Amino acid sequence: MKIINQKYIFLLALVFVFILKDINEPLWEQDEAAYAGFGLHFLIHPDHQFIPNFPLSEPHRKPPLLFFFIENSYRLWGVNEFAVRFINLVLSLFFLISLPIALRIYFRKREIDFFVLGILVFFSFLIINTYVRIALTDFLLLFFQFLMIFVNYAWYQKDGAQKISLGLILIFILIIGTLIKGPVILVNFLLINIFYIFLLFIAKKKFDVLKNIYKIIIIFIFSILPISFWFLYLYQSNQREFVIWFLDWYIFKRVGGSVFGQTGPPGYYFLSILIASFPWSLETFKVLKSSFFYILKKIKFFTKNKKVNLSNKILYEISAFFSLYFVYEFLPSKLPSYILAFYVVLWIWILRFLVKNPISFPSLLVRVMLAVVAIQTFLFFTSDMRKTSKVLGSFLQRHCEDKNVFISNQIRLPGIVWYYVKDDSLNKIKEKYQKIHVLQDYIKRAPQLTTQNNCFLLLKSEFEIFKNIIHKDKQILHKEGWIFDKFKKEEFVIVY
Repeated sequence: MKIINQKYIFLLALVFVFILKDINEPLWEQDEAAYAGFGLHFLIHPDHQFIPNFPLSEPHRKPPLLFFFIENSYRLWGVNEFAVRFINLVLSLFFLISLPIALRIYFRKREIDFFVLGILVFFSFLIINTYVRIALTDFLLLFFQFLMIFVNYAWYQKDGAQKISLGLILIFILIIGTLIKGPVILVNFLLINIFYIFLLFIAKKKFDVLKNIYKIIIIFIFSILPISFWFLYLYQSNQREFVIWFLDWYIFKRVGGSVFGQTGPPGYYFLSILIASFPWSLETFKVLKSSFFYILKKIKFFTKNKKVNLSNKILYEISAFFSLYFVYEFLPSKLPSYILAFYVVLWIWILRFLVKNPISFPSLLVRVMLAVVAIQTFLFFTSDMRKTSKVLGSFLQRHCEDKNVFISNQIRLPGIVWYYVKDDSLNKIKEKYQKIHVLQDYIKRAPQLTTQNNCFLLLKSEFEIFKNIIHKDKQILHKEGWIFDKFKKEEFVIVY
């Protein structure tokens, strides 16, 4: 490839301009709004910084690292959408630096145009193009999964002091990953290494590869210590129920059941990958198809107990295919984010395909434009959904600032609370935060509450039950909006 030119600079700039354009959009429900709330809770209660808490956000509690970042971003930029998503801008820059380095080491190529192509392919994936705009644990975790995949491979290629250094880096990566989203990255790490050591042993017929097992166990033990200390701290701080809930919600239910009814048959992820890799869906189908049949062909050699002439790199990629994608097809709980790390492997395969089948600049321009059009179309059609929390929260802020605000627990939109308490003054944020109450038993308390100086946000179905006991001096407003977990419109009733 030739030296980089202005055309590629233009494409890179185009991608990042469209990322920046949407950074002040309303918060996404429910996860991003919940994370924004956890960061705000940390800001308001510095003494509670290890326990994520925010109204209407219980199912989205996670380890505290992302919420620390959001809290400190608030201190830097104020309480606003930009501050919530500032971490994504930082991560985008880290990816911009790390992707070429990984490509240079892994592919042993030095052409700058190849590096730019790699960046464009990665950021134009529809799923990456979406996650980069939303402050979720998934995008932050993806960066450390990306590092883990490449550093883990490099660790096998080194000996002595270099191997020890890479092992320490791996431990650091895994620790950060667990403090972002729990044991996900540790599961990725263990599965990749189990498959890889097994394939190395079967393919190369070398017993010395087995000596890596105890080293992997040592890395795993050191990596799990910090989150274990976090669990211990919570357990000793009268948060025993949270620890039990966390283990059940994020491990047992994901492996043996499903959450929020998010399930699907085998093949679910194959279809989701084809969609999520747009505008590279055709290349994705080709590389997945060729890789699948290639692996099947090599398995025949394994079963015949023959020595297989495969490079360590290919064996590692096969291990990543099985551990980051294939096993998830057979778990009952399914979400596109569960296999987000696999897109790193897919990215490698597509780049290898493009090296053998070069793409012209006009074709690359078309792909980038398709990616831009796809994400902007998606944002356009979801804009009405994303405005619900901001509209309701802003209304409560204008009309209920000096009153207690009672919100039904059936309205699982934490963004409403975030937009209600949002202010330039931390003291005012604290004051409004104390006035928020989630109603667990509204019907029992309705007669005494509705006659007081309070505001209420309810669903129409709840309001109908006791509308006749509402005090005469109350004003009632009906507004339509979206409940995200039900993915349908509901009629909200504000009594103020």
